[in-house]
Amino acid sequence: MGRPNTPLPETIGRFQIQEVLGRGGMGEVYKAFDPTLQRIIAVKTVRPDIDRPEYLERMMREAQACARLSHPNIVTVFEAGQDKGVVYIAMEYLQGKNLAEVLETRSLSFEERIRILSKVLEALHHAHDLNVVHRDIKPSNIHLCSDGTIKLMDFGLARVLVADTLTASGNVLGTPHYASPEQLKGESVDRRTDIYSTGVMAYEMLAGRRPFEPDNESISSVILKVIQQPAAPMDTDLSRMLPEIESIVSRAMAKAPAERYQSADDMRRALVNFLEQSKARITAI
Repeated sequence: MGRPNTPLPETIGRFQIQEVLGRGGMGEVYKAFDPTLQRIIAVKTVRPDIDRPEYLERMMREAQACARLSHPNIVTVFEAGQDKGVVYIAMEYLQGKNLAEVLETRSLSFEERIRILSKVLEALHHAHDLNVVHRDIKPSNIHLCSDGTIKLMDFGLARVLVADTLTASGNVLGTPHYASPEQLKGESVDRRTDIYSTGVMAYEMLAGRRPFEPDNESISSVILKVIQQPAAPMDTDLSRMLPEIESIVSRAMAKAPAERYQSADDMRRALVNFLEQSKARITAI
C-alpha cells in the first residue's frame, strides 16, 4: 500500500505525528497528537507530489461535507488546511475495526448486523436532510469502535446536492460492487443511491457474499451486472427462515430509484419493525 519508505513527518500543521495508520494511492492517514486540545486525532493527507486537482477537491469535499454534519454515527472532522504543500484533514481518531474486517470473522449475530445497518441509516438520514449524499457506502467505510459505536466515514465522494452537478467521471469513483446503477451509468444521483448501496451492504452482511461478483476478475462485468441483472436470491438458512429480510434488501436494491425506499429512515423503520416482529424466530437462529 502506498509508499512504505516515506519518512514519518514530525508535524503536520500543529499536530505532532506519532505513527502511520494507513497508506493508499492518494496519501497517508496518521495518528497524531493535538497539543492545543491535548487529544489524539487522525490526520488524513494528500501526497504532496500528486499534481491532481481532483484529489485535492475530493479531500476538501470530505471536509466541507463533514463540517455540515453533526451526528453520533458520523466521524467528526475538526479542521482542514494546508501545511508546507501538504493538504490535510484533522478528524476524530477511531479505535476498533472497520466493518469489512469484522465481517471476515463472521462474529456478528443477526441482531448486531441489523443494529449496524440501522445506525448507518440514521447517519444517512441526517446527512440527506442536509442535502449531503455519501455516494461510497461500503463495509470499509463503516467503523465499529471499541465502545460499540458505529461511525460512517469517508465523505470524499460526497456532494452537496444544491451546489453541484454530478458528472460521469465523478460517479464511477465509487466501488462498483456497491455503486447504484444510475451512478455507474453516469446519471444524476440523489439520496436513493446511498439507499441502494446500503442494500448491497445488507445483502453481503446477511448472505455472506456480495450480490454481484466479477467474471474472470473483470470489474467491467460487475458494472454490467449491477446495471442489467437482478441479484441472485440470498439462498441462505437465514433468508429462508426470515423471508421478510430478503424483501427489505431487494427493495433497497431495486434498479429504479423510484422503486426503492425513498428515504434512509423508511428503510431503517422497515428493519426495526421487522426485528421487533420477528424476535421469536430470530432467537432460534
